[in-house]
Amino acid sequence: MSEVVDALVGDAPCDFCGLARLCRTQRRACAVFEDYVTAGQFDRDAPRRPLRAIYVKVFSEARFPVAKVDERVVRSPRISQRQQQRGSFRG
Repeated sequence: MSEVVDALVGDAPCDFCGLARLCRTQRRACAVFEDYVTAGQFDRDAPRRPLRAIYVKVFSEARFPVAKVDERVVRSPRISQRQQQRGSFRG
């Protein structure tokens, strides 16, 4: 397994955070999550301040190269997650 995958096995900081839904829906991340991704450990009691800038840094294409996704597809509430994952939506 890759170092990133090995580091992400076990508890995640989001498992204990009341802001997890906000981060997931608004594409945000906090410094605690960034530490978790980069170092594989985190301080469970550290304050959380989710920011879009941290999300972009953590999930940048330079770190995790992925196919480019049409933002209209990702943001559309009428498209199910399954359709997005399969790429079966034709806009």
